[in-house]
Amino acid sequence: MNSKKQKHIIVIEAYEGFIEYLTDKMEERESLHGLGLPLDEIADALDCRITVLGWDRWYHYERKVTWVPTPATRPILLPDFSNPSTVFHSTRVKRIPIPTRDPEYCLPFDEKGLNPRSYGLINDSGLLFFASYCLNKELQYFYRNDPFLAVILPMWGGLGYVSQMARATSTVNSLDVPFVVVVTDTSCNRQAANQEGMWNRHAIIRRQMEDVSLALADLSLVFGPRGKEIADAGRLPGASAPVCVPRRIGDALLDKIARVSEQPNDIHRPLQFFLYEPQQASSGVLTALDAVNLLANQGVRIDRPVISAGPSMTFAPMKPREFPEYWSSRGAMRELVREQQWKWGKDYPRLEQVFPVRLYPSFFDHLPNIWAELARGSLVLLSPAAAEGLAPGEILPREVLIQGDPSPEKVADCMKNIVGTDIKILDQIRRKLCLQVTEAHREKRRSLLIGEVKEAWKKCFFPVPNHKIYHGSH
Repeated sequence: MNSKKQKHIIVIEAYEGFIEYLTDKMEERESLHGLGLPLDEIADALDCRITVLGWDRWYHYERKVTWVPTPATRPILLPDFSNPSTVFHSTRVKRIPIPTRDPEYCLPFDEKGLNPRSYGLINDSGLLFFASYCLNKELQYFYRNDPFLAVILPMWGGLGYVSQMARATSTVNSLDVPFVVVVTDTSCNRQAANQEGMWNRHAIIRRQMEDVSLALADLSLVFGPRGKEIADAGRLPGASAPVCVPRRIGDALLDKIARVSEQPNDIHRPLQFFLYEPQQASSGVLTALDAVNLLANQGVRIDRPVISAGPSMTFAPMKPREFPEYWSSRGAMRELVREQQWKWGKDYPRLEQVFPVRLYPSFFDHLPNIWAELARGSLVLLSPAAAEGLAPGEILPREVLIQGDPSPEKVADCMKNIVGTDIKILDQIRRKLCLQVTEAHREKRRSLLIGEVKEAWKKCFFPVPNHKIYHGSH
């Protein structure tokens, strides 16, 4: 094996465009780059180059053409994915876009569009299957020009499916390099929560792609216990154990969290619960709504209405109506609004004169940026999906955690406990959480986890068998 190949790793970002919308807010999108991995630190530890491949150009094309007609929860307004910021500072790490190249025409989408076979793949198996097929081709092109040791990609979406299946079945011209999957969450959780249908063809294929990608991976990386549980359940007998890795967090953001951990909030301000997420069930909006309704039925009154703000989404089973519009037509919802217990919004709420508590009752999450909210001085209430990787190795205050799946009953109980707790104590909990986050991500603690990644990497890939690598032509 040549030294150039040994010194190069490819990282594939998750596809989260129009049909897999997570956010278009800059600070949130920054946390998604490089699969949330601390690539600067990993590159130094492994003494290698890392090339990150992103789907930015695909999102640009997706704004022009709606590729997938199947009912899926999507934003009402087209998101703005332009001008991705740079989050990597090491000269060893670079990020480049995956070309929008039709696999049959071998031309950019804008020049000749899609080949009929490409449309067939999308209509038959879904956009993510087509993306996986195109990615396999692009990796082959890329390998010929700049060989690499391994590919790191997300389990969510199953983007490694075609390449990994080709390698496992010794398909002609397959790319024979190790594959590492990063386990965050599953499409099954998102589809079930959004009521998009668990047994339509595209949903089944998506889940199969994720399952196969995880099972065939040479190594799995996780950010916490939730990811480890998913990885353990999906790995083959005798497979290597999942390796916990810290998430990337910038020094400037960590310093802000450290400062707010030392600064007490005004404890004479009223509580303000709020959500700022895409308005869909998988984000926990419907759960929070049901929780507030439960509290109202129990006679628990909140001083200020819970604000549910964020991009408006089409509600999959009730298309073309949007999520807030659909639920606002319900009698219980109208009563909550009339009694000032609930309020819909679009923009991030103004929180100057309140003690803010942001709710994260999500069933599904992929690399959420909880740190940015803590840096603004908010208290948070987190589902297991949202808390993943927030402060590895720390036992977080029970007051900020929803235990188990975020059912309306559990969320209501947590909110009721917060309402019944003195603001001064809540602020102490907030400051303790911020302190735990800063301690968890300081250099010494992170170095230990990076060291474990390095050891696992060596054990899996060195020495690497002398495989015969792709020699085909196009």
